[in-house]
Amino acid sequence: MEEPHDIEQLMELKRRRRARRRPWVRLKKHIIYFSAINMVRLLDSLSRPATLSLGRFLGWLFSVIPNPHFRRAVRHLGYAFPDRSEKELIRLARKTFINLARTVAETTMLRHTHGRYSHLVRHDSSVEILEKTLAKGRGCVVIATHVGCWELLVGYLSNTWGIHVVKRFFKFDKFSQVAEEMRASNLIKVIDVTQWDKMKTAVDANEPIVILPDLDMKKENSLLVEFFGRPAPVVRGPALLALRNRMPIVCAFPIWNGRHHVLTCSGPIEVPAGGTTEENQLEVSSAFMQHIEQMITKHPEQWVWFHTRWKTKYEV
Repeated sequence: MEEPHDIEQLMELKRRRRARRRPWVRLKKHIIYFSAINMVRLLDSLSRPATLSLGRFLGWLFSVIPNPHFRRAVRHLGYAFPDRSEKELIRLARKTFINLARTVAETTMLRHTHGRYSHLVRHDSSVEILEKTLAKGRGCVVIATHVGCWELLVGYLSNTWGIHVVKRFFKFDKFSQVAEEMRASNLIKVIDVTQWDKMKTAVDANEPIVILPDLDMKKENSLLVEFFGRPAPVVRGPALLALRNRMPIVCAFPIWNGRHHVLTCSGPIEVPAGGTTEENQLEVSSAFMQHIEQMITKHPEQWVWFHTRWKTKYEV
């Protein structure tokens, strides 16, 4: 067992390493930011078809250039679909990058939508699940995902049903500022993840809340849940909100069909009695992650596979 002074020395060493890296990390973020802003300005000058075409081309280009993100996507796809060949995984990973770049290109155009999404989003019959759940007046936790254009999804949910969006700040302030401006221009009701008082006010008023829990979270704020056969950390927030307030959970997905985004829903997931015990949190989190896994399996090219969803230190 390490002595206290040894631990202090290790922590001090880590702080010094972070301090040495900080100027370069800050510079790199500025370079990425200004490159992204100039790309947004370029996309703004084009028509919608041209913008989407350019996005798809850039996604394809990034996928054919050797890079660690593409290799990680292929590896993660191998976790989820072990029966597929290496060529199939590479082809699917390339489609993922093309779709993601098209999604990013479309997200840049949402600044000019001003809350009007009718020309972009269609429904299928499963939307009745969300409407019937909201009609009961008990409130609702809506699970959104990084399938398709998630910024369009949360904007549409907020403007159509008055759903509050729980968001996290970006690690770089300038990106947070751009995102806040876009959401404000689209009249999206936003609650920061740390503002529990605002969440409680919305819940008390039977107003639904949407959360995106399908990417990696800090281990101390998460539960380990089975996801494509491997343990993955899932944020506790959705389960805690639903259990504390006895609210059902509905999953919502904006599936791109080549012309429009089709809003598809699944659920509802009813929460068990007994309060916010660890077992209940795990049961609820596992339930909605199964819905997410099923939808990703149907449309694997529309999810973010290069994200570090599974980490070795989390595996059991």
